[in-house]
Amino acid sequence: MDTKISYAGILRRVLACVVDGVLWMIIAFVSLLFDLDNVDKNMTILMATLLITYIIFNILTITKYGCTPGRLLCSVRIKDANTFKNVTLKACLQTQE
Repeated sequence: MDTKISYAGILRRVLACVVDGVLWMIIAFVSLLFDLDNVDKNMTILMATLLITYIIFNILTITKYGCTPGRLLCSVRIKDANTFKNVTLKACLQTQE
């Protein structure tokens, strides 16, 4: 296969993570605005729900589109090293030793 591979530099990767983080902070802030009366009581539940949602959202967008919103804006894609297609759910959840 004669495919030219261009790896994203550290600056673009960090910028993509920052964009993703800012987007999720905005989502967290907006969700807090809807329940200001019980912030102390529901903070743990809200943060746990947002964390779980963030993880699931990242896994699903990476397997479906090959990127998260921040990576999309920074033109960073995650592809399978052998096939250059989007990673599978199994590969996305697998850890390297």
